Amino acid sequence: MTSQTHLKTSRAFLKAGILIGGAALVGTGIKFAANPDTQTIARLLTSHLAYPELAIQLGGSILKNDTQLATLTLDQMTNIVLNDAGFNREKVTYFSLLNNFDAYRRTVHEDFAIENILHVDGWVLSATEAHLCALLYLYKNSSA
Repeated sequence: MTSQTHLKTSRAFLKAGILIGGAALVGTGIKFAANPDTQTIARLLTSHLAYPELAIQLGGSILKNDTQLATLTLDQMTNIVLNDAGFNREKVTYFSLLNNFDAYRRTVHEDFAIENILHVDGWVLSATEAHLCALLYLYKNSSA
């Protein structure tokens, strides 16, 4: 399967549309202010994953098999995920993350176009998707 074919058939991994992301936030008690903490950023970013249980499983596999990523803290992984789509941690707000999630879609498309991909448990993920999965795994398994 070519990267282009995979790109067209697997893009449901990220939820479609900003409204879905916004709807996911309604019940979370997130306050829409500047400078969210790491836990809140991780929760917001990973709310865009269409299959969170699968993403957690894939995130665990990614961290198990990548010795560099396995040493990262939740805060460090959050920074990587923010950087993937060009967000500046010091300037990020809830609204900027919610309103600009298309930056992640573009980055995922770019990853596939340049074959910046990983094979994880039978899935072909862009590096950006892999980072989001690892972030969700760390978020769900953090003690903070």
